[in-house]
Amino acid sequence: MQILLNYVIPGLWLIFWAVWGFEALKVKATQQSETQLSRTITLLVIILGYVFTLSPWLRIGPLSWRFNPHTSIWIIAGVIIEAIGIGFAIAARFYLGSNWSGTITIKVDHQLVSDGPYALTRNPIYTGILLGVLGSAISYAAISGLVGFGLILGAYLRKIPLEEQFLTNQFGAAYTQYRRRVKALIPFIL
Repeated sequence: MQILLNYVIPGLWLIFWAVWGFEALKVKATQQSETQLSRTITLLVIILGYVFTLSPWLRIGPLSWRFNPHTSIWIIAGVIIEAIGIGFAIAARFYLGSNWSGTITIKVDHQLVSDGPYALTRNPIYTGILLGVLGSAISYAAISGLVGFGLILGAYLRKIPLEEQFLTNQFGAAYTQYRRRVKALIPFIL
Protein backbone atom coordinates (compact mmCIF):
# COMPACT_ATOMS: atom_id res chain seq x y z
CA MET A 1 0.00 0.00 0.00
CA GLN A 2 2.94 2.33 0.56
CA ILE A 3 3.61 2.28 -3.20
CA LEU A 4 0.10 3.62 -3.80
CA LEU A 5 0.42 6.26 -1.09
CA ASN A 6 3.98 7.36 -1.85
CA TYR A 7 4.17 7.02 -5.64
CA VAL A 8 0.86 6.36 -7.42
CA ILE A 9 -1.18 9.17 -5.85
CA PRO A 10 1.50 11.86 -6.36
CA GLY A 11 2.40 10.34 -9.75
CA LEU A 12 -1.16 10.74 -11.03
CA TRP A 13 -1.09 14.39 -9.96
CA LEU A 14 2.28 14.91 -11.65
CA ILE A 15 0.83 13.51 -14.88
CA PHE A 16 -2.16 15.82 -14.50
CA TRP A 17 0.02 18.91 -13.95
CA ALA A 18 2.35 17.95 -16.82
CA VAL A 19 -0.62 17.66 -19.20
CA TRP A 20 -1.90 21.02 -17.94
CA GLY A 21 1.42 22.71 -18.51
CA PHE A 22 1.90 21.24 -21.97
CA GLU A 23 -1.65 21.99 -23.11
CA ALA A 24 -1.45 25.56 -21.78
CA LEU A 25 0.99 26.26 -24.61
CA LYS A 26 -1.78 25.69 -27.17
CA VAL A 27 -4.46 28.16 -26.08
CA LYS A 28 -5.93 31.06 -28.04
CA ALA A 29 -5.05 34.66 -27.31
CA THR A 30 -7.00 36.28 -24.49
CA GLN A 31 -9.61 38.89 -25.32
CA GLN A 32 -10.88 39.62 -21.78
CA SER A 33 -9.88 38.27 -18.38
CA GLU A 34 -10.48 38.49 -14.65
CA THR A 35 -8.28 40.76 -12.57
CA GLN A 36 -4.86 39.59 -11.47
CA LEU A 37 -5.93 39.92 -7.82
CA SER A 38 -8.93 37.66 -8.40
CA ARG A 39 -6.77 35.07 -10.15
CA THR A 40 -4.10 35.22 -7.45
CA ILE A 41 -6.62 34.66 -4.65
CA THR A 42 -8.15 31.65 -6.43
CA LEU A 43 -4.76 30.17 -7.28
CA LEU A 44 -3.40 30.55 -3.74
CA VAL A 45 -6.46 28.86 -2.24
CA ILE A 46 -6.22 25.98 -4.75
CA ILE A 47 -2.49 25.52 -4.09
CA LEU A 48 -3.15 25.57 -0.35
CA GLY A 49 -5.85 22.93 -0.91
CA TYR A 50 -3.39 20.68 -2.74
CA VAL A 51 -0.81 21.18 0.02
CA PHE A 52 -3.31 20.20 2.72
CA THR A 53 -4.42 17.17 0.72
CA LEU A 54 -1.07 15.83 -0.49
CA SER A 55 1.54 17.00 2.03
CA PRO A 56 2.43 14.54 4.80
CA TRP A 57 4.00 17.41 6.79
CA LEU A 58 0.59 18.92 7.48
CA ARG A 59 -0.85 15.71 8.88
CA ILE A 60 -0.22 16.79 12.46
CA GLY A 61 -2.46 17.27 15.48
CA PRO A 62 -6.16 17.28 14.58
CA LEU A 63 -5.24 17.40 10.88
CA SER A 64 -3.82 13.88 11.23
CA TRP A 65 -7.00 12.41 12.67
CA ARG A 66 -8.48 9.66 10.51
CA PHE A 67 -11.90 9.99 8.91
CA ASN A 68 -11.90 6.42 7.53
CA PRO A 69 -10.24 3.18 8.67
CA HIS A 70 -7.18 3.69 6.39
CA THR A 71 -7.23 0.07 5.27
CA SER A 72 -6.16 -1.38 1.93
CA ILE A 73 -9.69 -1.27 0.55
CA TRP A 74 -10.02 2.44 1.38
CA ILE A 75 -6.62 3.25 -0.08
CA ILE A 76 -7.38 1.36 -3.31
CA ALA A 77 -10.87 2.90 -3.55
CA GLY A 78 -9.35 6.37 -3.11
CA VAL A 79 -6.75 5.77 -5.82
CA ILE A 80 -9.45 4.57 -8.21
CA ILE A 81 -11.59 7.64 -7.46
CA GLU A 82 -8.55 9.88 -7.91
CA ALA A 83 -7.67 8.26 -11.26
CA ILE A 84 -11.25 8.58 -12.53
CA GLY A 85 -11.39 12.23 -11.48
CA ILE A 86 -8.05 13.13 -13.02
CA GLY A 87 -8.94 11.22 -16.19
CA PHE A 88 -12.26 13.07 -16.44
CA ALA A 89 -10.57 16.45 -15.94
CA ILE A 90 -7.93 15.68 -18.57
CA ALA A 91 -10.58 14.48 -21.04
CA ALA A 92 -12.56 17.69 -20.47
CA ARG A 93 -9.41 19.76 -20.90
CA PHE A 94 -8.65 18.10 -24.26
CA TYR A 95 -12.28 18.55 -25.29
CA LEU A 96 -12.20 22.26 -24.48
CA GLY A 97 -9.02 22.62 -26.54
CA SER A 98 -7.65 26.09 -27.21
CA ASN A 99 -10.63 27.75 -25.48
CA TRP A 100 -9.18 26.74 -22.08
CA SER A 101 -7.53 29.09 -19.64
CA GLY A 102 -6.47 28.82 -16.03
CA THR A 103 -7.91 32.27 -15.49
CA ILE A 104 -11.42 33.42 -16.13
CA THR A 105 -11.14 34.64 -19.70
CA ILE A 106 -12.83 35.07 -23.00
CA LYS A 107 -10.52 34.02 -25.81
CA VAL A 108 -10.30 35.49 -29.29
CA ASP A 109 -12.82 33.47 -31.37
CA HIS A 110 -14.04 31.82 -28.17
CA GLN A 111 -16.47 28.96 -28.77
CA LEU A 112 -19.18 27.75 -26.41
CA VAL A 113 -18.47 24.06 -25.80
CA SER A 114 -21.57 22.22 -24.59
CA ASP A 115 -21.08 18.62 -25.70
CA GLY A 116 -18.82 15.76 -24.63
CA PRO A 117 -18.00 16.11 -20.90
CA TYR A 118 -19.62 19.56 -21.04
CA ALA A 119 -22.99 17.89 -21.68
CA LEU A 120 -22.71 16.25 -18.24
CA THR A 121 -21.59 19.28 -16.23
CA ARG A 122 -20.78 22.87 -17.10
CA ASN A 123 -17.48 22.56 -15.25
CA PRO A 124 -16.17 19.04 -15.88
CA ILE A 125 -12.58 20.09 -15.22
CA TYR A 126 -13.54 21.28 -11.74
CA THR A 127 -15.66 18.17 -11.21
CA GLY A 128 -12.75 15.93 -12.19
CA ILE A 129 -10.23 17.79 -10.07
CA LEU A 130 -12.54 17.71 -7.05
CA LEU A 131 -13.12 13.99 -7.54
CA GLY A 132 -9.37 13.46 -7.82
CA VAL A 133 -8.68 15.46 -4.65
CA LEU A 134 -11.44 13.59 -2.82
CA GLY A 135 -9.90 10.29 -3.91
CA SER A 136 -6.50 11.38 -2.64
CA ALA A 137 -8.05 12.46 0.67
CA ILE A 138 -9.81 9.10 1.01
CA SER A 139 -6.56 7.23 0.41
CA TYR A 140 -4.57 9.28 2.93
CA ALA A 141 -7.55 9.24 5.33
CA ALA A 142 -6.40 12.33 7.25
CA ILE A 143 -8.61 15.30 8.11
CA SER A 144 -6.03 17.49 6.34
CA GLY A 145 -7.23 15.98 3.04
CA LEU A 146 -10.81 17.01 3.76
CA VAL A 147 -9.58 20.53 4.60
CA GLY A 148 -7.73 20.58 1.25
CA PHE A 149 -10.84 19.36 -0.57
CA GLY A 150 -12.90 22.06 1.14
CA LEU A 151 -10.44 24.78 0.14
CA ILE A 152 -10.44 23.73 -3.51
CA LEU A 153 -14.23 23.36 -3.53
CA GLY A 154 -14.53 26.86 -2.03
CA ALA A 155 -12.20 28.29 -4.67
CA TYR A 156 -14.28 26.76 -7.46
CA LEU A 157 -17.58 27.85 -5.90
CA ARG A 158 -16.15 31.39 -5.87
CA LYS A 159 -14.85 31.09 -9.43
CA ILE A 160 -17.92 29.57 -11.12
CA PRO A 161 -20.25 32.61 -10.83
CA LEU A 162 -17.51 34.93 -12.08
CA GLU A 163 -16.80 32.65 -15.01
CA GLU A 164 -20.47 32.29 -15.81
CA GLN A 165 -20.91 36.05 -15.89
CA PHE A 166 -18.16 36.27 -18.54
CA LEU A 167 -19.77 33.47 -20.57
CA THR A 168 -23.25 34.97 -20.28
CA ASN A 169 -21.93 38.33 -21.49
CA GLN A 170 -20.17 36.64 -24.40
CA PHE A 171 -22.79 34.10 -25.51
CA GLY A 172 -26.07 35.55 -24.16
CA ALA A 173 -29.13 33.36 -24.60
CA ALA A 174 -27.12 30.37 -25.83
CA TYR A 175 -25.22 30.20 -22.53
CA THR A 176 -28.37 30.88 -20.48
CA GLN A 177 -30.11 27.93 -22.17
CA TYR A 178 -27.05 25.72 -21.65
CA ARG A 179 -26.96 26.75 -17.99
CA ARG A 180 -30.61 25.76 -17.53
CA ARG A 181 -30.01 22.40 -19.19
CA VAL A 182 -26.73 21.31 -17.53
CA LYS A 183 -25.77 21.36 -13.83
CA ALA A 184 -22.64 23.19 -12.68
CA LEU A 185 -20.63 20.50 -10.87
CA ILE A 186 -22.44 17.21 -10.23
CA PRO A 187 -24.24 15.80 -13.29
CA PHE A 188 -28.05 16.01 -12.93
CA ILE A 189 -27.78 17.16 -9.27
CA LEU A 190 -25.77 20.33 -8.50
